[in-house]
Amino acid sequence: MIAAPNRRPSRLPALREKLLDVSYPAVAVAVLLAGWELWVRLTHQPRYIMVPFSDVITACWDGRGQLLHHTWVTTLESIYGFALAAAIGIPLAFAIVSLRPVQKGIFPLVVVYHVIPTIAIAPLLSTWFGFGLTPKLLIVANFAFFPIMLNTIIGLRSTQPLQVQLFRVTGANTWQTFWKLRMPNALPQIFVGLKIASTLAVIGAVVAEYVSASAGLGYYVLLANGNLDTKSLMTGVVYLSILGSLFFGAMQIIERVATPWHLSQRSPIGR
Repeated sequence: MIAAPNRRPSRLPALREKLLDVSYPAVAVAVLLAGWELWVRLTHQPRYIMVPFSDVITACWDGRGQLLHHTWVTTLESIYGFALAAAIGIPLAFAIVSLRPVQKGIFPLVVVYHVIPTIAIAPLLSTWFGFGLTPKLLIVANFAFFPIMLNTIIGLRSTQPLQVQLFRVTGANTWQTFWKLRMPNALPQIFVGLKIASTLAVIGAVVAEYVSASAGLGYYVLLANGNLDTKSLMTGVVYLSILGSLFFGAMQIIERVATPWHLSQRSPIGR
């Protein structure tokens, strides 16, 4: 009896699934934008209230030079503020989980500070630190800090006690247990916080530019709103939505590379 030759599994089903994953949101967005376009044109909305989507896209392209300049400014503010939030939030979460005095003394203060609306203290930051880059980074970090810290705490506390005991039985010290067990176990939850914070960082940059700025998409939107220029206002919103989506997508890619073993990165069963 001749054995059948081994054949490599076809990639067509996987490719078809990926195309379907992209097509569903694409169709939903297309329907939404078509409805927007038709509603504005059929109801003859005044252009200072609403403009057709096609006009917004044309304005996005025609003003791309100026808009890309403002986008670059907002991008830098978002990245630097996000990095500052992560640099403070993750180590502080480690300290809260590991040290009881920090947990009892610092964590309640952080929670109380977080309930203060950042937009309320943004003018104070500008007064204290001037009108340069520093207050903007602090405002962005204020928006992004708490979800990073809180999700890191949740991730570190999710390690099962039996796993910790098993590590100790095998002779692992506290440092080895942290890096070999607690940290990998916490990574998926840490990335949840980072993904939430990546979008909040863009919001924080816009708020910072509302308070004091001479460039950036927040400044551009604020100026357009003051001039009752609805078309320019909406082009700024489009660029902001693209920027926020790119930040979130970048964090998803980094998560996929850092945690390929986690269940959330695998294909669902039955697809």
